[in-house]
Amino acid sequence: INSRVSVVPHSWGEDIDKLCGSDGRADLLIASDCIYNPMHHRALLESAIGTMNDGGLFVVGYSFHGNVSPNEVLAFFDLALEFGLEVTNGLDVESDGQRGIGSNDASRGAVHLRVLEKR
Repeated sequence: INSRVSVVPHSWGEDIDKLCGSDGRADLLIASDCIYNPMHHRALLESAIGTMNDGGLFVVGYSFHGNVSPNEVLAFFDLALEFGLEVTNGLDVESDGQRGIGSNDASRGAVHLRVLEKR
């Protein structure tokens, strides 16, 4: 697996040349808990789309943190369409994961996953 997988630090929206390197573009990107702040949606998508192969997948896991409305978080997926990324699959799991550690917000226990494909 080491010959096919790499982890590279990157600040969204910055130059993607180091991400692509000599290995080319990625077939799979994974982002977890990265879309709770809408201010960074565009930069994240710029980096993602610039590093993906056509037909590549971008798996996005998220929950609602309460810092902004759920609609503002979900606007990420509308913006993703403008970048040529379409949601092709998803999963929603309810749990008590955040309750008991300082949060009484029932929505924080839900974890959402969306798979986007570069068209």
